[in-house]
Formats: sequence, C-alpha cells, structure tokens
Amino acid sequence: MTFNSVYEITNNLSTIAGQHMIEYFTGNSIDDRWTWNGEFDSVMADTVNGGLKIFPTTSGNIATVYMNDIRQFNFVDSGFITTIYCEGTAGRTDVSVGFTGGNEWSGIPYGSQSKCCFKQDTGAIALSGSVSDGSSETHTALTGSLTMFAEFVNLKATTHSTHCEFSRNGVLGAIGTANLPDSKMQIGCEVRNIGAGAGGAYAYWNYV
Repeated sequence: MTFNSVYEITNNLSTIAGQHMIEYFTGNSIDDRWTWNGEFDSVMADTVNGGLKIFPTTSGNIATVYMNDIRQFNFVDSGFITTIYCEGTAGRTDVSVGFTGGNEWSGIPYGSQSKCCFKQDTGAIALSGSVSDGSSETHTALTGSLTMFAEFVNLKATTHSTHCEFSRNGVLGAIGTANLPDSKMQIGCEVRNIGAGAGGAYAYWNYV
C-alpha cells in the first residue's frame, strides 16, 4: 500500500493534525523560536550530544529558555519527549523541563500558567512529575529514587483529562492527579543555581 504523505501512514486524512515541533539543538546558535531570561548564558555545547548548554552565570540566579509566552499546546492530550543532562553544584540546583510555564522562581509558574513538567531540586525535591493549574502545584516523585543528573536521560510526559503521566527512559514512574493543568501551555527548560559559585549548575538540553 502506498500513501500520499507520512501523516497518512498513521492518520486518516480527515483528522486535523495537532500542533507539534521537534528541536535537536544542533549547530552553532539557538533557533530564534526560543527566547530566554534571567541571569543567562546560552551556548551550543562543544561536546558529543551536548545540545544547548543552559547555565546561570551568577550564584543564586536562574536561566530560563522558553517560547516567549507562545502557548500552542493544549492542557489535555498533549505530550513531550525530551533528552537532558543536568549537573548540580555543591550547594543546591533546581531544574525543570517540559511544559514549564516559562519561569518558576517560587514554585508557581510565571503569569499563572498551567504546567506539566519534570522537576528536580537537589535540596528539596526528588525527580518528580510536576503539575500546576497556575495557582497551586503538586510534585509526584518517580518511583525508584531516580534522577536526571550526571547522565543523559529520556523523559516523556503526557496530559489527560484526569491525570498526567511521567516516564523516564521508557518506564512509567509517576502519575499526577491533583492541580492538573487547565489552560494552554508552552515548552521550556529552567536551571536555578542556589547558593553556589557562578557557572556551577547547568543542563545540556539536546532534544525536545
């Protein structure tokens, strides 16, 4: 059997395709669909599988890469797959990736945005699925004391009407059911350097 397009291999032509994107973070500069704020220094890492290196340049500060508040993903039946490597500091490092809401700082997404992302805070929160309706949030730790630090990991999250699912390296690790997202979302990654020297915390973000 032949098909007129790749889309028609798995979808009926009458089914409207949802918004989607793929970013490999290759080359020598970041694509202009992304923006960043905070104390930020962005470079394409000159290492194998490095991707975009995201790191705050000052102790106690934050680096956020996001889609300039363009929220194209629905809070139900959306998902992402991403690959990331995180490195902490002697102090405390907080990393969030996925439908992050743009800028988290004190735990609630910037501008009261919904979120469904992975979060790990080396001083307080194990690798968790983090969901928020923009006013309250819930972290559900992945089973098995897992991490996204010191190794490249593949992370996947999907949103549903009654829950959100979170998997690491192909294994379902957590299901979030409280404070579910209830408005459109955007993709992003945030690295927060807490109480350590400049440049001590960073993430290599190489695929989403």
